[in-house]
Amino acid sequence: MGKRGKKKQATTTIAAPGRFVRDPAVEKFFGTAFYPYGGPEKAVYEAGCLNQNVFPLIRDAFHHHGFSPVDASTVLKLVIGCGLQRSMQFKGPGFSLKDTPLSVVTFKSFLGKLLAQDRAMIDRLVHVVFSMPDSVARNSTAITLNSQIGFAEYREESGFRKVVIFYFVGSPSDGDSMRVTIQGENDDPNTFTFDHTQIWIENRYALTSSAASTTTATSQY
Repeated sequence: MGKRGKKKQATTTIAAPGRFVRDPAVEKFFGTAFYPYGGPEKAVYEAGCLNQNVFPLIRDAFHHHGFSPVDASTVLKLVIGCGLQRSMQFKGPGFSLKDTPLSVVTFKSFLGKLLAQDRAMIDRLVHVVFSMPDSVARNSTAITLNSQIGFAEYREESGFRKVVIFYFVGSPSDGDSMRVTIQGENDDPNTFTFDHTQIWIENRYALTSSAASTTTATSQY
């Protein structure tokens, strides 16, 4: 008798429980269009993508790094630049160097602590909104982002702290960038400010794709 060949098993892609799976072929769907800085570009999301992917991932980014619960929809609008609000306070684990011996309270120790908790959270948040295929806007493309610190300041007497981080595609000089400023004083929660260049907005959200032209259930300005 000849050898019996191994039977090939079909492979099927199965989404994680509760995770929304996007179908690019679908032309009409219920969703939301967010207009960064009033348009004309818009970030289009299916309702299922927002509720099952984007919002849970945003909440998890804060929870994982020890921050208080947030309204995920408000945070998303802040990150993509939708609406008039550019800044929000996020209550994190608390920033203090009071228990650190004065001999080691240096600019380096300040920056290390701030980046370990606040920047780590922002890195994750930016990754969710712009770099994950299952949580990026429907009319956008997941991108690989680079980042660098553009400015940092710490005043020991007042506890004032400020760090400016640039997230960019390609080279910083190309102008395709988003600036995130983290600022606080004493024991107050840090304030996070998001600023986007016009090139960033234009490059993130397509104006001519079928997804962008689809009529959605609601619009957010």
